Amino acid sequence: MSTPLYEKIYKDIKQKIVSGEYPKKFLLPSEKALAKAYNVSTITTKRALAILVEEGYITRKKGRGTFVNEVPTPASSTEIKPYSIGVILSEITAHYGIELLNSIESTLSKKANMILKISHEKDILEEKAVNDLIEAQVDGIVVLPRVGDLVNKELVHLAVSDFPIVMIDRTIQVLQQPSVVTDNTTAIYTALQHFIAHGHETISIMFSQLNDNVAQERLQAVTQFGFDTGIQFSKKYFLSDLSTSGPTISDKDVQKVKEHLLKYPEITAILALNYTIANIIRIAAEQIGRKIGKDLSIICFDSPFVQYGIPEFTHIKQNETLVGKQAVELLFQLLEGTAKEKNFKIDAQLIEGLSTY
Repeated sequence: MSTPLYEKIYKDIKQKIVSGEYPKKFLLPSEKALAKAYNVSTITTKRALAILVEEGYITRKKGRGTFVNEVPTPASSTEIKPYSIGVILSEITAHYGIELLNSIESTLSKKANMILKISHEKDILEEKAVNDLIEAQVDGIVVLPRVGDLVNKELVHLAVSDFPIVMIDRTIQVLQQPSVVTDNTTAIYTALQHFIAHGHETISIMFSQLNDNVAQERLQAVTQFGFDTGIQFSKKYFLSDLSTSGPTISDKDVQKVKEHLLKYPEITAILALNYTIANIIRIAAEQIGRKIGKDLSIICFDSPFVQYGIPEFTHIKQNETLVGKQAVELLFQLLEGTAKEKNFKIDAQLIEGLSTY
């Protein structure tokens, strides 16, 4: 593994101090000037200087600059500490999050300590998590944001200030925020092609209220699929006002799906844009005598892991392991100033279950 850029800069400045090139009370160049001289980001030079401060080689005086101290004795030098990385997850459920967290933790453990925060899909808790991590002086953050059409203002602030942060499952397009996301377009195409290959002509799409940019992206992919294939989906079969945004199933949503299926009995296949909606459809269908996998097919995104046997739902399985690994590796690259590509799309996989025919 190559030496991180911050470590190279730290060693270079340290050597200049020890050799006397930078004598006691010498005013070091600013973080910005050092970044320009070494052709790196200010994040990289800031970390290098932080190590020198910790080891006693320099002192930072607010409003005045960074000054060289008397060279400390070798005994006072310390080893370079591992990164401290904050991880914020919106939720961990049986159908999504466990593999992601395991992957993030195992990749981080090679050269970083992790501080984990769970926002439970609440804006106020997500904001608190960000502030807590900044107060803990983490070097960077990996975040799976809560569901919603707006990114938390604290996350936006960090992105604008060039703080090392990688988002999972979404990005701030206008800022070209570093991100690792599932390729939702390819995933939607795979699901719809599966329905069509099995002879389904009347296909419904069911989703929660469009306050979620992931759901918006998936719905846009449905539209694009129609343009690309010439297969048009009648929007009268779509059900778009389900209220669910988490694992909780409401009786109101079940009733809406029942009424929709009774109104359009010709529907033979439904693409549910998340796992909770698939369960709502299952309950509603059973209550009106429709048989899942016999006269009604369902494909959803994600499903709980089944060690033995066949999953209940045919589903699009997001590659949580690769997403987590790529997110951490990208964050390390941002910290070390070596990131060339900052946005990644990860392929998902269709897993056959009992819910399609």
